[in-house]
Amino acid sequence: MAMDSAHEETICREGGQFDELLCRMAENAPFAVALLEGPEHRIRLANPLFREVARNKGEIINRTIADVWPESAKVLIPLLDRVYRTGEGHRAEDMPVPIDFGHGVETAHFTFSYTPLRDEAGRVRGIYALVQETTQQVQTRAERERLLTQLIDVQESVAEGLVILDHQGNIISMNSAARALLQVEMSEARHRTAFTQEWDICTPEGAPLPHDEWPVARVLRGQTFSQVELQLCHLPRGKKIWAVFGGAPLKDPKGEIIAAIVTLHDVTERVQTEQLLRNTEHRLRNILDSSQDALYRTNLKTGRHECLSPAIVTLTGFTPDEFRQMSIPETHSHIHPDDLPGYLGLIESTASPREQRTGTIEYRFLHKDGRYRWLSNHFTVTYDAQGEPEWVTGILRDVTQRIRVDQALRESEERYRSLFNNISEGFGLITILRDEQGRPYDFRCLEANPALGEFMGRSPQELTTHTWYELFPNTSPDWLQQFAHVEETGEPAHFQHYGDVSDRYCDAVATRHAPGQCAVVFRDISEQKRAEKECKELIERLDTKHARLQAILDALPVGVWVIDADGQVVHYNQGIESIWGGPPPFSRHIGDYGDDYRAWWPDSEERVEPHEWAIVRALTRGETVIAEEIEIETLDGRRKQILTYALPVQDPDSLPLGGVMVQVDVTDLKKARKALSESEERFRQLADAMPQLVWVGRPDGSLEYYNQRHQEFGGLFPQQDGTWDWTPTLHPDDIERTVHAWQHAVETGDTYEIEYRAQMADGSYRWFLTRSIPVRDEQGRITRWYGTTTDIDNLKRAEKALRELNETLELRVQARTAQLRALAAEIGQVEERERHRMARILHDHLQQLLVATQIQISIAQRTVPVQGHHPLDQAHALLDQAIQASRNLTAELSPPVLYDAGLPAALGWLSRWMHEAHGLIVDLQIDESVQVPDEGLRAFLFQSARELLFNVVKHAGVKHATLRRERSGDELLLTVKDDGVGFPDEGDWSDKGSFGLFGIRERLAYFGGSMEIETAPGRGTRVTIHMPSDTLRAGKEAASARDITQEIEKELTDEVGRIRVLVADDHRMMRQGLVALLEQDEEIKVIGEAADGRETLELAMELQPDIVLMDVRMPVMDGVAATEQIRQNLPETRVIGLSMFAEPEIAARMRHAGAAAYLTKSGDMDEVLHTIRRLINSNED
Repeated sequence: MAMDSAHEETICREGGQFDELLCRMAENAPFAVALLEGPEHRIRLANPLFREVARNKGEIINRTIADVWPESAKVLIPLLDRVYRTGEGHRAEDMPVPIDFGHGVETAHFTFSYTPLRDEAGRVRGIYALVQETTQQVQTRAERERLLTQLIDVQESVAEGLVILDHQGNIISMNSAARALLQVEMSEARHRTAFTQEWDICTPEGAPLPHDEWPVARVLRGQTFSQVELQLCHLPRGKKIWAVFGGAPLKDPKGEIIAAIVTLHDVTERVQTEQLLRNTEHRLRNILDSSQDALYRTNLKTGRHECLSPAIVTLTGFTPDEFRQMSIPETHSHIHPDDLPGYLGLIESTASPREQRTGTIEYRFLHKDGRYRWLSNHFTVTYDAQGEPEWVTGILRDVTQRIRVDQALRESEERYRSLFNNISEGFGLITILRDEQGRPYDFRCLEANPALGEFMGRSPQELTTHTWYELFPNTSPDWLQQFAHVEETGEPAHFQHYGDVSDRYCDAVATRHAPGQCAVVFRDISEQKRAEKECKELIERLDTKHARLQAILDALPVGVWVIDADGQVVHYNQGIESIWGGPPPFSRHIGDYGDDYRAWWPDSEERVEPHEWAIVRALTRGETVIAEEIEIETLDGRRKQILTYALPVQDPDSLPLGGVMVQVDVTDLKKARKALSESEERFRQLADAMPQLVWVGRPDGSLEYYNQRHQEFGGLFPQQDGTWDWTPTLHPDDIERTVHAWQHAVETGDTYEIEYRAQMADGSYRWFLTRSIPVRDEQGRITRWYGTTTDIDNLKRAEKALRELNETLELRVQARTAQLRALAAEIGQVEERERHRMARILHDHLQQLLVATQIQISIAQRTVPVQGHHPLDQAHALLDQAIQASRNLTAELSPPVLYDAGLPAALGWLSRWMHEAHGLIVDLQIDESVQVPDEGLRAFLFQSARELLFNVVKHAGVKHATLRRERSGDELLLTVKDDGVGFPDEGDWSDKGSFGLFGIRERLAYFGGSMEIETAPGRGTRVTIHMPSDTLRAGKEAASARDITQEIEKELTDEVGRIRVLVADDHRMMRQGLVALLEQDEEIKVIGEAADGRETLELAMELQPDIVLMDVRMPVMDGVAATEQIRQNLPETRVIGLSMFAEPEIAARMRHAGAAAYLTKSGDMDEVLHTIRRLINSNED
């Protein structure tokens, strides 16, 4: 406390020993203390903290409160007057006070404690004022209430049961899931006593749980837990529910519990189904949230701590004696390295001679247990008579918990905002709009998360700035009625609705948030609805398939048994009745098989014992039996040979579930095999007598038989395995295709037919025709290939002679056709030359004479003036008409623009002329890059286009057509299209008296081109002329080296003049958006894209861009590291940092790494272009 010695003596003399003691206590008090004197409340004493409150008010001693804080007088003076007047102390907590701290008047909160000071006569002579600023505590409480309110608002979006209780264990709120689980209404749940009397909580095994171990009690003790399984017993109804509980306390900044959050998830069905009881797991977490202030006094000259309170042990872990042994440097070594410079700087800043200086700092101190704790050090430095610092006196307070709470509050807010923005369900806080009669007519979203915007196809900003029916006028009125009912009654509503607006099904839960407001959670259940529909359809299909499967089993030509694990017959098909001669007995056990069925082994005629049956071995040994032959006695006494197949059916743990046995009656088959053997012998005798080579192949394509004709071929001999290799007989040119054709036939089962040359025994080759067909069994499987090879050598020789004769005739026809096409082309060229000659005559002679005559008439009109109508006026007009007619005739014969400006200009003139002369609007689409250097070819294409447009005028019946010239691959395409009446064939469409399609097609054939006509009645006509690139080659070859050089120079000029940019961002959509933005600027060229820092560095080294747009946060290597590498290796490349974050720390890191600029992605994208140009211009300068 700062005061001069004379004033201190006066106060101490008037107040005696009490005032002296008061002065000493206030000096180092952790709160602001002042002594106010007189009814004007003049400040006589003030400790350093009180002076801190008035830090911008100058000297305050001997000034009145109204003088020092005029902006707060209306609040403070009435309270002080009351104490002075009544003589009673007064305490006011968290009072809002307007106060000027030097940067404008703002409202702060303070707690005031006023105590009257009396003289010996008992009169009030002054007021002892204690002031503590509580602005932060008030804001913390408000934030706590806000978080609690938001938590209640979003509880309905939680799928599990959620119960929120106050610090005394009273239920504040519970969501619909919790109410449904506990079967209790909110009004009943608020009565804690009645609720606890009806319910009891036990362990999963049913042992009663003490009340202090109930989830609510544990949370109120500060415990956080999850996945705790307990049993809920409803005493009146005797109902038991198993649930998994979770809980966590909600604390204020001081660490005090303000609410308890308990979640419960019904697991009754799982417990009852699995019959598993889980032991509860208790996790105890004791949060010691207490703090003690420790007083210390350190001699700065000796460097020793001479006064330490016992509380130093709690704060540092060191006893006072241990602490006294530490020097000041040793003490400083326990301060966190990051905090030590600030601490030392504050100590040094107090070094002002002959003046007591005070400071407060928070830092981390290394506790004796090896952990850092946050300490608040409020200290005062005093000086000796020479002005040297002598003592440091201060108070240490453990503020670790407060700092942690502040961090927790920030993290809680971030988690809530993250939950709000990232939950998949749409969330909206809506307000109901009502008319003057109080009837709802619309609603508006006050808040909307991105998921709701995506669900409705609108941005959250649109949803919050417009009413619902402004955005979605077709929304069902049911929505408004539901929300209005919830807002009016306070009863939550849960409904499902199909939205015509979004074309989706939604599940909506609405709760009342505040008067006029509802909180609504939308969940898209379109997939669920579709899945339910598909599931229903699937069940129907399964039923149908089951019936079909049963029908298929009954239709099989084999017998099928289905046996359970004990050997009991569960099912058999009709094939079993056919094999056994009637319905067989349903054996109930494996041991019954010997009594119910009789069977023998065919080789030994010994009886098949019960344990030897194939199905018994499959069940007992897991054996798979395939094609085991036995002889049975049917129920009607007959003997049959059958093949038995048995397959065990097991669960995933290889335990038997049953088995399937298939029996096939082969009695007739064995008889047939015997008959087949006899038939094969007869076949061999017949084959040897045939004039062709006869052979038989196996299903795999290997040959097992040739008749005696094989002796006529060279190199056809049987192999050691009994098969025949026929490929050595083939002509070398025919081996590959012949073998491939045979392999294809074997794989597909198609008929094999091929001609090839084979070597005879004398070494000569002859042509043969081989044909083979597959023979299949009843199941469609190939059992044999039967083929014949026939000598067709004489036939092939005759075909060759005939083919040579046909080729001679074709050459003659082709020569005559070429002559006719050349004649047609020459006629067309003669016609075009004559048109061009006539046009030049008209232009160079007739038109010149007509114009000259017109000029002479004009001269005569001026020379011989007459009054009124001049006799030569009519002659002048007739000459005008003659000149215009001559010009039109010239253009129709051969327009000059075709030879002066080229084909594109001529086609442009043609489109205008067709509109002027015939009213046909022509949509002209010309590819200017396609050049036609040949004058004759230009004239032919122009005349073709005009002829095709004339045909549109005469036949199509429309006033609009399209003329397109373009390049497609190596072809020039000239297309005329209309949407007219169309024709069934081109003969009706062509005008035989004009240039005509015939003339176009013939001249095209001469040039090597073709014409394609697409037409149909009512669908219009499209005619496309295809001109090959070979025809245009002469024009292409005429392009000089100078043209190529100019083109290359232009490309290089375009490249050099543009800013080369590399874009780096790990979000594909953001990267594509930046690329699209940059490519709109003609001065900028995007030369590469990268999705992580490493790829960015590699591309930068390869491409050496002018600018790199660098995202800060990327995988593999972040933007800061990549920027450092690029700037080290490519100093000429400038880097612009991009991030969603606007924090100055991130910008500072990027600039320190070498970034030339830092922009936020949420800013104006035009700023990106501006920054790129600014950096490039600065480089040029």
